Amino acid sequence: MAAVLPALKGTPVPYEDYVGERETVSVDDISSNDELLIKRLKGLSGEDSILEKQETVGKNLEQLDPAICGVLIRKEGSMGAVRIFGDKVQHVIVGPYERPGLVLIAIKEGATCRTFGNPSIRCFRRRNLDGVSEMGKAATGGTVIKLEADEGAVLRLEPAPGS
Repeated sequence: MAAVLPALKGTPVPYEDYVGERETVSVDDISSNDELLIKRLKGLSGEDSILEKQETVGKNLEQLDPAICGVLIRKEGSMGAVRIFGDKVQHVIVGPYERPGLVLIAIKEGATCRTFGNPSIRCFRRRNLDGVSEMGKAATGGTVIKLEADEGAVLRLEPAPGS
């Protein structure tokens, strides 16, 4: 009988599908350079992204937006964890007894990411081939005309047809 790990809603996760923190990357050496962080994530995921400007504190059992393709996680801080459910289950534990530093984890399209407790995170949002975040389109119901990534993701929108 294969060992299983608990997952949400009572669905067991086979142990061989649990990768824990093996697929995280320490980014302490480039943590203050947003451009290098974006390049490092692209190397992991192959996706273009926009890094949010501010670190935020996750809420317990919060599911992150599907437009997020990567998370920068502060290891030492409030108790909590970040878990990604996809082909494999990735789990990053954070808390006051963890080693200081930042780790980066990629989220493949179709996977879901959930925070447990109150981890400190910065999120990377997907860009489509035109350089425009699909999240911006979905959230507004409008059409995104232009995205200024250098200005912290400023959107200029026009109303959706028929509104």
